[in-house]
Amino acid sequence: MSAFGKLNDMLVKMRLRRITKESLLFFYYPMKGASCYVLFAGHVMNPAVLSSWPLVPKSVPVSNVALIHANLGITLYLMGSRHLRNQHICKRATFSLFGALMFNMGSVLLFAILRQVTPECATLRTIVGVTSSCVLLSVGKQYVDHLDRQAVIGEADN
Repeated sequence: MSAFGKLNDMLVKMRLRRITKESLLFFYYPMKGASCYVLFAGHVMNPAVLSSWPLVPKSVPVSNVALIHANLGITLYLMGSRHLRNQHICKRATFSLFGALMFNMGSVLLFAILRQVTPECATLRTIVGVTSSCVLLSVGKQYVDHLDRQAVIGEADN
């Protein structure tokens, strides 16, 4: 068995998806985007989170890179969702990008407000940012899952 086959078997044992083009685009990259979203939230609440990484040169705007990956990950997640499956690719891309930008930019606004109302404690602010971002990701996933279930019900009725 090849190393790739062993890797896929290991992923299945871990209850993850086999590596395919679709799983890389619509499952694994969105997971990367979600982790970048959480990192970005921690950074907005406490800028030292990303600016103090020793392996990253000071010239690289890590927060911008994290935000770009967060937007791209959520866009791909939405593009792969069932409720947009029957839309033309241009409409799927537009709706997905719009949803990702609204989610991320709305989150930036929320994190900025939260930063203003939390005490001047870097640890507390980081915890608030990471926790609130995880809650928002969870609620967003539940919402998309609900839309996907409605789309399946609508397809069954046709």
